[in-house]
Amino acid sequence: MFVKNIINNNIATIIISNENKKNSLTRDFFIELAKELTKIENNDNIKILIIKGEGSNFSSGVNLNELINFPSTIDAKEFAVLMETTMNKLFNFKKPTISVVDGFALGAGAGLILNTDISIFTENVKLGFPAVRIGAILPSACTKRLVSTVGMKVAKDLLLTGKIINSEESLRLNIANYVVKNEELTGILTKITKQLLKASPIALELTKETINSYTNTQNNLYSGDNFAYLYSTADWHQRIWNFLNKDNKKS
Repeated sequence: MFVKNIINNNIATIIISNENKKNSLTRDFFIELAKELTKIENNDNIKILIIKGEGSNFSSGVNLNELINFPSTIDAKEFAVLMETTMNKLFNFKKPTISVVDGFALGAGAGLILNTDISIFTENVKLGFPAVRIGAILPSACTKRLVSTVGMKVAKDLLLTGKIINSEESLRLNIANYVVKNEELTGILTKITKQLLKASPIALELTKETINSYTNTQNNLYSGDNFAYLYSTADWHQRIWNFLNKDNKKS
């Protein structure tokens, strides 16, 4: 199981559960997440969704072993489409969504944050989009949200360099709504959820829909083809192998 769902007082909390791998994201994770989102959205008793990582990290992004072991380019494209549809499902989720972020938030892990409504960061967050370093690309759903959040020039800087930024820089760029100390996390989360629970659920849904419409134009479906094409190149495999080998040497 890569997704845990805890329901308490009209609030569902989805926990990314792959702690030994810094909560890296797999094909099974995206399948499980999509199913949980449907269940929660159809449950009228649940008013708010919180997403967080298990342990001290939010998510280190897509598991590299998956990226190097697709049976074919068709499978690579199917994985890319799965990521896209799940990210869009989260973005278009009818109820308010909050990401609670600690530690690493990289690649598609950071993409999940961009597709939630409100983001609360601890002071320890390291966020970035290092896909280009391993010869890959960020899902287009995440890329669109990043551009709409930080602007085109800043998005290009983050995506083309793959640099890692801290919590304060994430706040400055509007990726984080709040940055708090660990001991303040429960307090700010309680305050925000109380405010949301006081609001009309229908009004919240329509407000989200209105705001989302500004960036919710049709995704570029070539993203899956680009992902599959990169998988077919020797550069992709060599870069990921080098990264995995470097990781093994450190351990």
